[in-house]
Amino acid sequence: MVSSDTEDMPSSASRDRGLTQLSRGTRYLAAGAVVAGGILSAAVAWAHPGKSANLTPANSPTADQTNPADQTNPDNSSGLGQPAQLPQRSYSSPVASSGGS
Repeated sequence: MVSSDTEDMPSSASRDRGLTQLSRGTRYLAAGAVVAGGILSAAVAWAHPGKSANLTPANSPTADQTNPADQTNPDNSSGLGQPAQLPQRSYSSPVASSGGS
């Protein structure tokens, strides 16, 4: 007996079932990756805790302790000052050109 091509081909319902299973599996895989990433980041954060930015009273600055940069330049609290010489414009011709042969 000779089989026709239509008997070997899956039906549309079978194809739809397969696509639904594939879509569900992809969703589970994505959700699992997110959960695994969260667990990994929590484990790393627990194993290597950061340092607190809070100052304790023992090491907080007092009124008689000041920043050395503030003492040398009271107008500029960041410690940065004006440069000794301002930048000058250069009038030289460009070295490279594009599109030339």
